[in-house]
Amino acid sequence: MKQTGLVRRIVSEMRGKVSESNSLWSRYLGSFFRPNITVTDYDRNDYDLFRSIYYNSRINSKGDAYQLVAALGKPIVNITAGFVIGRGVKIELENAGSNNLIQEAENEINEWVQKNERHLFNVAKRAYRDGDAYIHIDEFGRITDVDAKGVEVMVDPISGRVIGADVRREVDIVESSDLTDNKQTVKYVYVKQYRTDSIRIYRYKANSPNKPEILWERVYTNDGAVEIPVDEETGEQLGVPASNIRERLLPLKMYHNEPEAEAVYGNSDYQNLLSLFEQYSSVIREATRGVKYNAVPIPILIGVKDPSKVNANDPATSGAGQNEQNEGVSWGQDRVIYIDSEKGDAKMLQGNSFMNDVSSLLQLYFYLIVQGSETPEFSFGTAVTSSKASTQTQEPILSMKIVRKQQEFAEFIQDMVNTYIERRILMSDPVYLPLKEEMPTVRVIFPPIADEDKTMTLSAAQWGYENGILTAEKVIELALGDKIKDIPEEVKRAVAEAQKKNESSSSSSDRLVRDLLARTNQTNQPQQSKGGEDNEGTETETE
Repeated sequence: MKQTGLVRRIVSEMRGKVSESNSLWSRYLGSFFRPNITVTDYDRNDYDLFRSIYYNSRINSKGDAYQLVAALGKPIVNITAGFVIGRGVKIELENAGSNNLIQEAENEINEWVQKNERHLFNVAKRAYRDGDAYIHIDEFGRITDVDAKGVEVMVDPISGRVIGADVRREVDIVESSDLTDNKQTVKYVYVKQYRTDSIRIYRYKANSPNKPEILWERVYTNDGAVEIPVDEETGEQLGVPASNIRERLLPLKMYHNEPEAEAVYGNSDYQNLLSLFEQYSSVIREATRGVKYNAVPIPILIGVKDPSKVNANDPATSGAGQNEQNEGVSWGQDRVIYIDSEKGDAKMLQGNSFMNDVSSLLQLYFYLIVQGSETPEFSFGTAVTSSKASTQTQEPILSMKIVRKQQEFAEFIQDMVNTYIERRILMSDPVYLPLKEEMPTVRVIFPPIADEDKTMTLSAAQWGYENGILTAEKVIELALGDKIKDIPEEVKRAVAEAQKKNESSSSSSDRLVRDLLARTNQTNQPQQSKGGEDNEGTETETE
């Protein structure tokens, strides 16, 4: 399923995508794998580049041009992943209420999912950042995060179905000879081959990929995972009859973010922002350099003799001896330089202010980043200049983005739950054995983040505040924005009132009553229209 040369050239030129060319390795794989395994050649995501943007660090010589925009890169991923997972997910098995064991299995699955919410968040975060994310589920249902670097997905070229993946890791091993005490470090490559019908672990020296050493191998059959029979005389593998082979769900679960049709790997949420990130960082870098240069004005003296050719009697010099060479004019706070009154002049060279142009340009790039990432302005905090657009007008964009992401992520969770159920059946768990004959449909339910009018629910906004994604002002604006005029002032009053309550004890309740009465009397006094609106907002919150 190789792409055409034209397509491969176009994709290879995209920043954030890299083309891995290793013809020797491909030939080796073709001879080592079983005939039904085919290596698919696709361009991969540049994980080092995307991670350098996320962490604002230089990773394997990548990311220098994007470091100053990291303040925008990290929130784009974290906010999306945070709202997609939100307050967790609920798993429902079809017709669970009609069977007590199925209901018990459903409850146990939800406990397992809740226990592994951290892994779900990590999968979403890494997939939105890198384009691809992987986890491993073992026979006991334990989950391990797997780094996407070194993972190669295998696809059946006819059906397009994913049939496996290779996880490749390099390890340095210190080896010594039995005859001498000389030790040397040898780089080995360990490969775990996950297939729907088998699993194999082997290694080879990095400089000898054509000499693999099989460490462990099993084939899935009707009798369980068994070793491949070997001829005792020749040592060659005899193979397993196809009729006895039983496929299983892959233990390596894959989540690819918004992949193209028939594509093997996903796409990073940074992919369409790379040019904007680069320009944004470049503008800040050049503006910073300009500010530094203009912070120290350069003095210009016109009509002064060359100080290297005058003596100490010349008032323009710094006091060198008679007929001695002077290296320059000493310029300081207490020095006075005399200039020819007719021809001389002195001034400071300093560039005109350009910060207004820089601010306008950065604001334009910021708007484009907001547009391209579908992330509301308020999510980035106060570090950047925004259009001050209302939260109500921006929030529906975020809500629709999260709904789209949740629909895609639900398929990954379904696959993950089905794999867990299969593992429990293979372990002869009595709770899951009734599901062996007929696997029920697995439904993934996300708590709603928006009401029918596409505005964020109060519970979702509150969750965002408790997890540091939204500020208190934005939560109030989402929930009561049409009822409270001066939200920052309302928050200040609420904080002050909370502090008074914390300082008070049960013995000082009379003071609380006096404060309440004083505030009530002040509210009842005639005020201008603005004050009346503020009081009305306070009453709404109290109710």
